[in-house]
Amino acid sequence: MTGRTVVIFMGQPTRWSSIADGRINGRGEGFPSPDEGTRIVGVIPASDVVVHQLVLPNLTDPQARGAARLAVAENSVSPIATLHVAVSASIDGERTVVVLDSGRIAGYLGELGARGIDPDAIIAAPLIVERPDIGFIVADLGWETIIRGRDGAFADDPVLTPLLTGGQIVTLDSGEIDAAIIAAAAAPEVDLRQGSFAPRRRWAVDAARFRRIGWLAAACLAMLIVSPIVQLVHLNGAARNIEARNVGVAQSVLPVGLVVADPLAQLDERLAAFGGAGGGFLPLADAVASAASAAANVEVGAMSFDTAGLHFSAHATTSAELALFETRMGALGLIVTPVRGVVGGDRPTSDYTVRAR
Repeated sequence: MTGRTVVIFMGQPTRWSSIADGRINGRGEGFPSPDEGTRIVGVIPASDVVVHQLVLPNLTDPQARGAARLAVAENSVSPIATLHVAVSASIDGERTVVVLDSGRIAGYLGELGARGIDPDAIIAAPLIVERPDIGFIVADLGWETIIRGRDGAFADDPVLTPLLTGGQIVTLDSGEIDAAIIAAAAAPEVDLRQGSFAPRRRWAVDAARFRRIGWLAAACLAMLIVSPIVQLVHLNGAARNIEARNVGVAQSVLPVGLVVADPLAQLDERLAAFGGAGGGFLPLADAVASAASAAANVEVGAMSFDTAGLHFSAHATTSAELALFETRMGALGLIVTPVRGVVGGDRPTSDYTVRAR
């Protein structure tokens, strides 16, 4: 039920205590079957842990864990890589440090996980007891006795305990032990679920968010599909505008009434026509004018130009002068084709078509 906490004491055998409404309301052996929403706190035996008090001022929690590992490595017979080091929050720069074999905590988590239990926190049994200002506090849990002093905490040993405590001990009664268990479960001094043993984050499925993501993905897909189509429509429109402009330009240059089907090809053909007959209109007209100047009394009439060449009429006082004019044009590199012969009368006339050689 809501607000209930179950404390599981790992070991052989495993034991548990149920806490509700600020008191222990149930105990048992083995692994419990907690209800959904129940807070689970695991407790590792004192014999599996070593507790230190270290001064680690001005450090963040990750930095403190790193500094604690270095301090532990100097005094440990076990390789530091095999040890799990957890630290408490800082109190005036001082931290409680718990050290245990990584395999032990992994094994306890595996036992719990095999029964579908993922503890919210794991604490060391010696830290159930608050740290005293002086002397040592002893708490007999029934299956092991724990001792907490100012500078450390450990499991009771018939030989070492008298040497370490010097007899300065205070023993808790059962009511005080229950109160200590309740307080330690509610606010662990050192939660061993740190570093690589930190709880995995539970992800809640948000159906509304997934729907929004689905709509967003659909909108992105639609944009990917529609964008090329829109670009194609724009390109087709631009191509039609360019084609219309080309037709307009061609119609302004090509002969009136000519149907424009392929503007570029027809403009190229028209341009080739103006450059036809070997050199184009101006070079041919200039050569004809030069030949007329060299032949006395020759007058050149109106000219027209097409792909066949330059067409014009010439007048002279005698037929001999026209013959001389034709000779001069030939000398200037023109191919002269008389279209109509010499017409008799006072002013002999002849029509010509000329083109460059």
